[in-house]
Amino acid sequence: MRDLKRIAVRYLKKLFIVDFLATIPLRYMNLVDDEKDERLFFLFKLFRLYKLKEVMDTKNFQDMVKSVFRRRLQSIIRNESKQKESNVDNNKIMLQIKIMYIFRVLRLIVTILILSYFLGTLWFIFSKRTTFSPEDFTFYNYYGLKDREDSENLIIVVYFAFTTLSTVGFGDYNPKSEAERILTTFILLIGVACFSYIMGQFIEILMNFQTVTADNEDSENLSKWLGLLAHFNKSRPLNRTMIKRFEEYFEYYWQHDKNYAI
Repeated sequence: MRDLKRIAVRYLKKLFIVDFLATIPLRYMNLVDDEKDERLFFLFKLFRLYKLKEVMDTKNFQDMVKSVFRRRLQSIIRNESKQKESNVDNNKIMLQIKIMYIFRVLRLIVTILILSYFLGTLWFIFSKRTTFSPEDFTFYNYYGLKDREDSENLIIVVYFAFTTLSTVGFGDYNPKSEAERILTTFILLIGVACFSYIMGQFIEILMNFQTVTADNEDSENLSKWLGLLAHFNKSRPLNRTMIKRFEEYFEYYWQHDKNYAI
């Protein structure tokens, strides 16, 4: 789409409000007295995470993969020397399918990491804000987060969030105050739902991939064999009626031959 007016209207309807909220200079409006509290205004930039939905969208990624392989196939069609390799699957259908399943698995992994990161960050803010003196028995004081580097604190809180969400709970890091235990209770409830959904999606991906691989392996070999026949036919295309009869025969054979099924 190259119509600038349509692009502007689409942007105003979808992403404008996200960018607007993320770019409001709240930090410089003197809304709070404590300079450290001003850092919390950076949380408004999290609105831009909405754009991550488009980056991680399966359909957008699939269209991109198809366009790459489509250009590759067009270059092969223009190259006469490559056209003679009839026993090669130039469409790379199975490779495209594998790429899509790998992308879906990576998307689940990225979702887990992002969820753990932001939950851990919010946990750090909550624990710090509920700590009013060095004598308070809280997560922030007990594990000495005040004296650690920011990178160390990040690793600790993300690790704690991940083990809590996954309901593993090794016990090396755990809530200390009553307020932290109450918050952890809700996190555990969310963790069971989130990880159950994510693991269900992961198992579904593996099962679908196994089914697709089994169904398409023989079809791919048949396509290569038909291409090889065309190669020995002086590179002339085979009769479509004959190809259809071959395909019908092998389809019936794969579905009804008991020895083959074993």
